[in-house]
Amino acid sequence: MNRRDVVRRVGAGLAALSVTNQLIAQPAIPSRQRVMRIAHLTDVHMQPLVGAAKGFEKCLHHVQGMADKPDLIINGGDAIMEAHGRSRDSVKRQWKMYQNVLRSENAMPIVNCVGNHDIWCREETQASFHDGRQWAMDELQMPKRYYSFTQNGWHIVVLDSVQPKADGSWYTACLDEDQFHWLETDLKNTPAETPVLVVSHVPIWRPACFSTGSVSRVKTGAYPLAGCIAIQYVSLTFLIAIPT
Repeated sequence: MNRRDVVRRVGAGLAALSVTNQLIAQPAIPSRQRVMRIAHLTDVHMQPLVGAAKGFEKCLHHVQGMADKPDLIINGGDAIMEAHGRSRDSVKRQWKMYQNVLRSENAMPIVNCVGNHDIWCREETQASFHDGRQWAMDELQMPKRYYSFTQNGWHIVVLDSVQPKADGSWYTACLDEDQFHWLETDLKNTPAETPVLVVSHVPIWRPACFSTGSVSRVKTGAYPLAGCIAIQYVSLTFLIAIPT
């Protein structure tokens, strides 16, 4: 063996030893384990005559029949096809269909938020809007229109992103002042290392969804929600629907 071969082999050995030492020196990274699985079912738009009930049944069967079954279902809003502008009887029929399917075909816990199609208004006034939203909340068994809870180490925040316009007409996408201040306090009271899941029927980040909302209005503080959430948390997940 000549000198060049000896140098080459010694160099290769030293390199291998260096890599081995680095691997030994690295602290063991614990394997990540999932703590919760969620089925996000949104915009079911239950209505008669088009087979919607059968389709929803099939969806629920699939979710509950999975080998790796979710821990809970999140309804992102618009459970029924259309409440606004319809007769009370029409809205009752839509809710009855939705409830019948849930009662007969679902055994999983459901977290609900209200969508714009869930709210019935008999007239274009704020009082009518609030009454219609309360009807939807009663159907969905929601004690509050926005709320939060912690499950399996995750803090889950459900927002009410559908609001009446100032004149009571239909509708605008934003958070009212009381809700925003509640959210700010809720996040401040949640440990920064806790992952947060935000559920909103109307997308928060998508331009032209929150009210007249553009990205520039978020940046200038006209809609401080985005800044409030982004500054407070790094580990953040959104569940949203695209309203129609």
